[in-house]
Amino acid sequence: MQQEMLTIFDQSMVPQGVCSRAEVHQQGYWHETFHCWFVQATPHPSLFLQLRSPQKDAFPNTLDVTAAGHLLATETPRDGVREIVEEIGIAVVFENLYAVGIQVEEHYFPHMINREFCHVYLYHYAGTLADFTLQEEEVAGMIQVSLADFAQLVTDEREEIVGCGYCIEGGQRQFYEHLPLRKERFCDHSVAYFRALIEHCQTFLRTQ
Repeated sequence: MQQEMLTIFDQSMVPQGVCSRAEVHQQGYWHETFHCWFVQATPHPSLFLQLRSPQKDAFPNTLDVTAAGHLLATETPRDGVREIVEEIGIAVVFENLYAVGIQVEEHYFPHMINREFCHVYLYHYAGTLADFTLQEEEVAGMIQVSLADFAQLVTDEREEIVGCGYCIEGGQRQFYEHLPLRKERFCDHSVAYFRALIEHCQTFLRTQ
């Protein structure tokens, strides 16, 4: 299998060269990723979250960005829309995305260091949970949550919220109408990341 090659950066986001994805994570080099959150205005503002596969090497079996991935050395953020098709089967035009900005993320694991410049976008999704086609080696389910509830959870105003959606169990979709969710079920993004996300979601949805 051909190795994925990523551009590496210094802390000021100045390019420093190109390395394999494996080396990027082994050495903790800064690199670029693409994040796209699907949002919906009606019947109430909500977010769609992917359930990361239990096989993922970072944050397995947690709820995270609707679709996300690394940007290759040959790619720009515009090319990140390929991740949306690959992971959840929805074709999206880059011009229809709303830019949140670049969020800086840094995580340390026993087996790797992950330092990302995340190009974050929103997409107004008019479909339903049933319309997603999941890349099951990457994504193990899709969950929809109220944006207001999500905001209260990530800012520690509430300990638990309720979502709805499905998980892939035994190769089949298992649907849940009322799925209790606590903060530890979510990928560990920074408070700054979540605050920026929520503020931009609120602004964006007012225009829809």
